[in-house]
Amino acid sequence: VYYLLKVRYLRFDLINFHIAYPMLTYWHWLKVWFKKPVVITEHWSAYHFNFGVQKKLTRIQRIFQQNIPIISVSNVLVNDIKHFANTDFPSFIIPNVVDESLFFPNRNCVRESFYFMVSQWNYPKNPFPALSAFLRFNKEKDKVYSLKIAGYGNLWKDMEKWVETNDDTNSIELLGSFTGQQIAEHLRKCIAFLHPSNYETFSVVCAEAITCGALVIAPNIGGLPEVINGNGILLDTWNEDDWYQAVKLVSNKNNELVSGEGLGRFSIKRVGEEYFNVLSKIVSEV
Repeated sequence: VYYLLKVRYLRFDLINFHIAYPMLTYWHWLKVWFKKPVVITEHWSAYHFNFGVQKKLTRIQRIFQQNIPIISVSNVLVNDIKHFANTDFPSFIIPNVVDESLFFPNRNCVRESFYFMVSQWNYPKNPFPALSAFLRFNKEKDKVYSLKIAGYGNLWKDMEKWVETNDDTNSIELLGSFTGQQIAEHLRKCIAFLHPSNYETFSVVCAEAITCGALVIAPNIGGLPEVINGNGILLDTWNEDDWYQAVKLVSNKNNELVSGEGLGRFSIKRVGEEYFNVLSKIVSEV
């Protein structure tokens, strides 16, 4: 409150709140002190899951019932918030940024005989159907491929146990935490990037894969279709057979990059210009 009252006397064009809750919980009281436009930049998937509780969250819903414009990373997230708050509001879609100094395609790079996965391995990630599908595919191909997995998280120990129990060919490599540089190098060399997640409002790692020219295999869920947008394969169901068919299909495309249309969509320059234009529009219309 002190900071808001202090900043009220400074010169500014609008207030941009990143993540609405809890910062705007009491905005319906505070807004009378501020005559400048307000916008919310939102990228939190909690609205889809009602913040993991069963009860009605009136205080959070009230934030979005004040007709504040929302900048979101996907149409899916906008619709999640509208459903959560049972209301409508102005909205704009601006994707997340990918660091193109790290993530970029290399058209001279030779694709190697491995598939790649990397994530913070917590719910809603679910790698196990993809792991089963890869082993099934690789046995049919006389074990010529490998699946390299990087990351960390609550599921990591379960993944280690699963691999120890099921991978008698030693074709799945659990590599642990990676730097951004290591992730980018693997994305430029892999046959395809697999992203087994039960829900995403966006997916920065899929955007990074596309920017590196990798084909992406992911479920047709949440904001993933908006990110992938023709640069990979979307699975209609979650079962092992769908993962198997997709892994098998892209094995014949191991020298192909994704379409040029997808590259550059997430650059700092492009996203920054879109963001600035939206903020300017909000200011000009007040």
